[in-house]
Amino acid sequence: MNYLQARMLSALMLLALLTACVVPQSSYRAGGFSYERMQKYGLAVGGVVSASGAQPLYQYLDWSKRLQTALHETRPSLPLVGAQATRERLGNNYKPVLDGFQQYNTVGRAELEMLRRAGLISRYVMFARIERDEAQKLPVQVLPYKDEKGRYFEDRQNVVKATRREVVVTGQIYDLETGRQVWQERLVSAPRNQSRFVRYHGDSAAEALVVSAANILSNGRSEPAQPKAPSSEEALNYVFTGLAEKLPGLY
Repeated sequence: MNYLQARMLSALMLLALLTACVVPQSSYRAGGFSYERMQKYGLAVGGVVSASGAQPLYQYLDWSKRLQTALHETRPSLPLVGAQATRERLGNNYKPVLDGFQQYNTVGRAELEMLRRAGLISRYVMFARIERDEAQKLPVQVLPYKDEKGRYFEDRQNVVKATRREVVVTGQIYDLETGRQVWQERLVSAPRNQSRFVRYHGDSAAEALVVSAANILSNGRSEPAQPKAPSSEEALNYVFTGLAEKLPGLY
């Protein structure tokens, strides 16, 4: 391989791929609970918490509004009491209700009574709990290089670096009239950011300078760094949409 060939054939392909695979983990639906009943009696966004620990009020509200947006966009005909309205109705009881759900992953009797007294208008109320939120550096993939004509080249490789964020969220809905849980879904979302580039290599010391020049032309002075993981907000938006789609009645 000469320098001119290296210059002509080198290519840098930097990709930022955000692919969300939303996978169900566990499901529950009480008999009689349906989309028609939610349409008749309404659904309130109770709130979103994290299993990692109690959070400031503004963080609960930010997550809850993201869930509200997913519900509204996926189920526009559903009578919905928004996150801010729920917070205002509950007043000083809002954070204790969410802190209790965060700690025990269920809405207790005392919290249910607070919700009943709040006058939410809706009969059903939805909560979500972030069980896991982790960034993961994936192993580097080294693949054979093939051009657009399907020809393989032994002096170069395709290299793929990727980082993903895995988010696990459990959604629950409670019936304020009976005090019972009527629905649950646990979903996993794992979006990733990926970069792909060509790495040249030589088989002898004589090729070292040419290979070095080819790599600089293709990738700059150094190879692309490991991409950052998608943000928590991006991953949560995907999984909240998945929860909304799993509610009764869409499919």
